[in-house]
Amino acid sequence: MVEEGVEEYVPAPEDTFKILLTTDTHIGYLEKDIHRNEDSFNTWDEILSIARDEQVDFILHGGDLFHSNKPSRKTLFRTMKSLRHYCMGDKDIEFSILSDQSKNFPSTETVNYEDENYNVGIPIFVIHGNHDDPSGDGQFSALDILAVSNLVNYFGKATNYDDISIYPILLEKGKTKIALYGLGNVRDERLFNTFSKKKVKLLRPVQDRDDWFNIFTLHQNRVKHSKNTINEGMLDKFLDFIYWGHEHECRAEMEECPERGFYVYQSGSSVATSLSESESKRKHVGLLAVCGDQFSLQSISLKTVRPFMFDTIVLETENVDPDDPDQMEEFLAEKVEVMIDKSKAEYTDNSLLPLIRLRVEYTGYSTIQVTRFGRRFSEVVANSSDILHFFRKRKPLKKPGKRNMEVSNTVDMPIRPEQLDETRVEDFISQMLGPNSLNLLHQRDINFALKNFVDKEENSAFSDAIDNSLVEYQNYIETLDPRVTNTADTITDAILSRVIVREFSSSSDSMSVDDDDSLSIEIEIPSIVKKKETKKEKNRVTIPPKKKKLIKRGSKDSKKRKRDDLDDVAIPNKKMKLESDLLALIAAEDESPSIPSQPDTSKWGKKKKI
Repeated sequence: MVEEGVEEYVPAPEDTFKILLTTDTHIGYLEKDIHRNEDSFNTWDEILSIARDEQVDFILHGGDLFHSNKPSRKTLFRTMKSLRHYCMGDKDIEFSILSDQSKNFPSTETVNYEDENYNVGIPIFVIHGNHDDPSGDGQFSALDILAVSNLVNYFGKATNYDDISIYPILLEKGKTKIALYGLGNVRDERLFNTFSKKKVKLLRPVQDRDDWFNIFTLHQNRVKHSKNTINEGMLDKFLDFIYWGHEHECRAEMEECPERGFYVYQSGSSVATSLSESESKRKHVGLLAVCGDQFSLQSISLKTVRPFMFDTIVLETENVDPDDPDQMEEFLAEKVEVMIDKSKAEYTDNSLLPLIRLRVEYTGYSTIQVTRFGRRFSEVVANSSDILHFFRKRKPLKKPGKRNMEVSNTVDMPIRPEQLDETRVEDFISQMLGPNSLNLLHQRDINFALKNFVDKEENSAFSDAIDNSLVEYQNYIETLDPRVTNTADTITDAILSRVIVREFSSSSDSMSVDDDDSLSIEIEIPSIVKKKETKKEKNRVTIPPKKKKLIKRGSKDSKKRKRDDLDDVAIPNKKMKLESDLLALIAAEDESPSIPSQPDTSKWGKKKKI
């Protein structure tokens, strides 16, 4: 809540970054569907047009630009055509990059707008997601193709997932400085283990370290799907703003995490890739404005997204005869008609056929043929073949010697065949291996290789998994003391103990890390390469003149960092120098900090002063 008497603040346009935030565009999704083939392309064009109309400084994409790891030629063509149309031009770039670009952009070694052969008006900074991640020979992503074509700036690609150091992109515009951190998708289990080993480092500039507004974008599960899910409590406290990709649910307002002292924004996907309740919320992109240590966020609703209506009913609470399937079918048809009418009323400016999903809890009833039911709506609904989703209450679990445990009655259960519900490929592999489990090649590696082989059509997935395991253990053997492990048996015992440690590490509980684990570096500021002098002069980017008020983000004294024991260590002929003393990681007592009520995004927020 804004305090009375707080000085009104008007940002200076020449010092203000305007950043468009978008993620999970999934370009190419259902590109062969009769109704939805253009959805992802149309919304992608709308996002780029918003960036152009708002005259943003750059676009920050949080991963899953493409839906497929190997996008089709049509998808690549349409994506590149849109980028050329909206992002190329003679608009001046009013900010500069001060960090070492060869470390920021390994694919191109330089930002695209500094290439004299291209006129880039709106730079795009993008990380990879789990759909368009690097794979195959050379570990290339489809984003590498766009980057080498100077259409995007691909960053956040870790080369060693067991020891991750994130080097920031240092941006400066007038008096405002932004340190932009990015980390592309890593398997949750593996990244969790790296966090637990305190091997994830966000490097910070020593010089004027408190003058930087620190933004971190990542593409990971945020909802707790397993005990190895990444949570806000693992991220460093010195960060100011987290842009979270991968989760498709749109949370239109940023959320404060008071325990860590930063804000989190989750704009969600721009196209519905599943017929779930979270996908039915209206889609947005974010417009982030940063001026000095002040910032504000505006959520912009997307107008080209296909309408999506979602509802759940329980048949036993309705006046439906269990022995009359025709009556039940007519009842469900009436429900669908109501949802279609509701869609027309809510989306008056959208003429696209809506997506309709009706979840039906049918305990005590029989089901009807879903495809046949949908035929009557084939002309008015985009997903007529899967409008209905039947599920039923799960029976209580019965365990010998223990009381029956009730399981949530909202858990989806398949209609038929039930015996396939608990069968997974991973379980099948486990059963096949049985007691003769492999010693060196971990089962998780086999599962991951199988997923890549099937989903991403990587013919070398299994051979790559074997090669990676061999390299890992070869490197481990080199670290052993030859005086102790001087025979084949002792080496074998050491390797097997390594396997046990590796397996045990995956069962660690959720944890948090303390802010002071971050490394400090000194970055030499290279000479700034300016754009060509022949470009037309443009007006500076402006923001609405509406006066904003400050949001206080906690006690300054409570967030003041202890730096009495930190002394710079000069290392000649290096672009960075590590501090001699690093504060140790301290496990936080709270497993995963809760997110409080959302702040008013129309107000300006003040970053914490460390």
